[in-house]
Amino acid sequence: MIGYRRFGHNEGDQPMFTQPKMYTTIKNHPTTLKLYRQQLIDAGHVTAEEAASIQAFVDKSLADAFDNRNDHVPKPTALESVWEKCVHPHVTAPPRLTGVSEAQLRAVGDVLTTVPEGFTLHNTLKRTIAAKAKMFETGVGFDWATAEALAFGSLLMEGNTVRLSGQDVQRGTFSHRHSKWHDQKDFSRRYMPLANLSEKQGQFVAANSSLSEFGVLGYVLGLLLRRVCLFVCLFVWLFGCLVVWLFVCVFVLVWRSGMCAHMFCFPSTPLHTQLRGGVQPAPPRPVGPLGGPVR
Repeated sequence: MIGYRRFGHNEGDQPMFTQPKMYTTIKNHPTTLKLYRQQLIDAGHVTAEEAASIQAFVDKSLADAFDNRNDHVPKPTALESVWEKCVHPHVTAPPRLTGVSEAQLRAVGDVLTTVPEGFTLHNTLKRTIAAKAKMFETGVGFDWATAEALAFGSLLMEGNTVRLSGQDVQRGTFSHRHSKWHDQKDFSRRYMPLANLSEKQGQFVAANSSLSEFGVLGYVLGLLLRRVCLFVCLFVWLFGCLVVWLFVCVFVLVWRSGMCAHMFCFPSTPLHTQLRGGVQPAPPRPVGPLGGPVR
């Protein structure tokens, strides 16, 4: 099978400039529509009149949709009920206090620094956990990974669901998160501190995924349609921002639906720099009781 592009890359592109011979041949070649229509007629599946009627119906439907595009009002869907309590993007939400008490933070910290009995940790992870324990003991020196874990933990304790997805999000690509511990002797034994905070906590998921932003984001978008209160973090690398352009930025406009996901993009390519260009740094946020920003 030989595939070809009948027109240019876009409305303003003209391939005849550089490939006149090829595109003269393509111009004179029957379109897929004409070839398939003739095949159906020759096989006796439709008559020429029926084929012409079908084409006229489709052409009219597309033309009517184009003419009425500005007056289109989306029909209510089963998904709208789950978004009734959400604030419209054009409406400013009232300020909310998002901090938590020191007692709540220490409760999360106790779980983050407690190793199950008989669990064999990697030696480096042992030192990491010991360093975290010292942070909670002294109240100073909190690093980004610990602050992140406290933020997730406090959300979970309030009954929220937290889901992380991306490449190696369980340990963190800089070996900083360690959301899932693996026993170094009993390879079948694993432990997730944030999934063991309390019996009434929300669900915590840290899902390692392949390096496929299309697959990861596509799955999460479908998940968010139904689960509005799901707190999701996507860790996007490389050309992930291109996926954001293609999916997230047009989600409300094209599909008339809402979604909410938190994304962490590592500015490792010029594409990230373009997206982040012109964005002013946020003002300093109030610190939590233990000296670091919690959320």
